[in-house]
Amino acid sequence: MSQFYRGSEPRTRLLQKFRNFFPRVRAVMAASFVVIPASLGMLQPLLANAATTAALSISGTPASSVQTGQTYSFQPSVAGGSGKALRFSIANHPGWTTFDSATGRLTGSYDSSGTFSGIVIGVTDGTTTAALPPFSIRVNWASSGTSAGSTQPLKIGGSPAAYVQAGQTYSFQPSVSGGNGKTVRYSIANHPSWTTFNTATGQLTGSYNSSGTFSGIVISATDGTTTASLPAFSIRVNWASSGGGTTAPTISGTPATAATVGMAYSFQPTAKSASGAALSFSVQNKPSWASFSSATGQLSGTPTAAGTYSSIGISVSDGKTSASLAPFSITVSGTTTAGLTIAGAPGTSITAGSAYSFQPTATDAAGKTLTYAIANKPAWATFNASTGLLSGTPSSTQTGSFA
Repeated sequence: MSQFYRGSEPRTRLLQKFRNFFPRVRAVMAASFVVIPASLGMLQPLLANAATTAALSISGTPASSVQTGQTYSFQPSVAGGSGKALRFSIANHPGWTTFDSATGRLTGSYDSSGTFSGIVIGVTDGTTTAALPPFSIRVNWASSGTSAGSTQPLKIGGSPAAYVQAGQTYSFQPSVSGGNGKTVRYSIANHPSWTTFNTATGQLTGSYNSSGTFSGIVISATDGTTTASLPAFSIRVNWASSGGGTTAPTISGTPATAATVGMAYSFQPTAKSASGAALSFSVQNKPSWASFSSATGQLSGTPTAAGTYSSIGISVSDGKTSASLAPFSITVSGTTTAGLTIAGAPGTSITAGSAYSFQPTATDAAGKTLTYAIANKPAWATFNASTGLLSGTPSSTQTGSFA
């Protein structure tokens, strides 16, 4: 380069040499680092782009589907950039996946079906940013006897009560499972005019002040792809009392609305037959983990999974008329409390007109504040949720067994 410029040469001759020499300068720039004498300051703008780098780019084709319970994994490739440390980011991150901001890897498994859309993975080197096109992940049911990627068929279940007393509230809500993961909508055929129907939940509810039978009712559910329907059913509305003076049986009780995985749950209503006829019980929307006695009305079992079990209905019949408890729900929590104990020996008999009192002893290893609950509380008793104290005085008209 020192031979290119001599300080004594005229400027016009220098410019001519520069024009002839410029191709060689570009070749040297592409091959190695060029040291330019300070006297050639006029060349510096020409060399400003010598150290340009390839543009940062990200690529890869994420899988668009995975079966339930199987691991989904995708990691993009990156090229170019300034050579600085890369950081990855994600938009619309599915909650069941984990994302590594150092590598861009997206991984996880999901135990239900669904579609997760608009996912975008991007990368930056601190100077420029690149991103993949938005993509979706469809999680399909892994059902036996079907090919990978298929979904379980939409199913609808539940046992609607067949009768209700005039003036009492009738309520039924079906359950659904399977499907393509899209929003489920419900419909009804032969809808009784005295009831209301919720197309978002499938709940049928209402009360009627006369007697009658309403037949051929069909509740259906659809996810936009498939449709499932319950068998046609009828609702018989009975008078609370008949012309012969026979009144309907009575049923009462307050079922516990909370339970814990691995701990026994039990509720038994109190029922009486005014006519002296034998009573039989029935249940609607029984939790899958529970058993039910049609002779006593007892609902019992040990939950195996957390969740909410809604619209449970228990009814009693003397063969002619019937009565029902108000529908209730049981919410099962997923964990037990370690170190929590409760003890005590409650009295099992009391004389009418005498005071009854029992308070258990409870301890918590964690030292947390305790709250008590009760199932099947006698109507004559009061209960303190802060202390667990059960107390009261039954009258002469409140004799009987309270289980």
